Amino acid sequence: WGIFKWPQVGDFGWPPGRSGYSVSELVIGRFDTEGEAYAVESMLIHWVYGIENLTNEQSGHGSKSVRKKDDLASTLYPIHSSYVYILMDSRDASVFYVGKGKDSRAFQHEKEIQRGLIETEKQQRIESILRSGGTVIPIFLGYYRTERQALAVESTLIHLVYGRETLTNDQSGHGCLFIRPKGNYSNLQGIDEPELGYCERRAEDRERNNIIGFLSEIRDVVERECNFKFDGFDTHNPRHTYLYKIYKGVKFTIVSHHTSRRTAAVTIEAIDTQEVNKRRVRYICDNTNLEWKDGGRYGRIMPAKPYRMCL
Repeated sequence: WGIFKWPQVGDFGWPPGRSGYSVSELVIGRFDTEGEAYAVESMLIHWVYGIENLTNEQSGHGSKSVRKKDDLASTLYPIHSSYVYILMDSRDASVFYVGKGKDSRAFQHEKEIQRGLIETEKQQRIESILRSGGTVIPIFLGYYRTERQALAVESTLIHLVYGRETLTNDQSGHGCLFIRPKGNYSNLQGIDEPELGYCERRAEDRERNNIIGFLSEIRDVVERECNFKFDGFDTHNPRHTYLYKIYKGVKFTIVSHHTSRRTAAVTIEAIDTQEVNKRRVRYICDNTNLEWKDGGRYGRIMPAKPYRMCL
């Protein structure tokens, strides 16, 4: 599901028609469910392009819960619990963060600065805004029936609409490998041609980027500095490789996804639903740079240099 096409005239450099222009169809993303595809479609129609600028005869599913293009003043009423939002810098009206959340999540970012957390690029940007007398403006873009729909919209905004390099997001977003990057109009495997062996290509990325060697370097630093021994590697999944340790009901993992560049994430999770193990996860997260989620079921962080977070 989720192949979206819209007319784009004159800026692809392809051979024009008799009018001097060409109309081309472009796949922008592939999604797991029809609901996710509809959610992204509606966001593109209303917030990104504006329905008045398109030839769509219908306004899209859930259009009443999506903000209209350039309308920053209207109140978007919470029809559903999950939402997608952006953070805007009042100094130049630039968007520097895209997020997904529930309840008061969109308003928690400034509180991180008040607690003295100025570590990530996002936190540094917010601290700079506040120090210069500016304000951080959260803008709710849409409410969604399911979290998966919100994740699909969030990732589309990060990659297709704003561009990953213009934002301060630490994470690339759910399903980012199946969403077209901003400004990239070339034929992309996994998006235009999903049938060309995705898992095989990811396995090739593991070998090409020497992911085992990459994780081995991280393992050596952590074990040397922390007197901590990992149980080993898990290489069964062609999409990612794990370095893991299980101890007293808690699993500590460093995972590297097989992409075009080396990256790694640090996660910690309870091996079951027992409260004692969740309590251990919360304790570890409260004393490190990890943030626990879901009552302590797991915690994670996406650092540029994961061994620093481990230490």
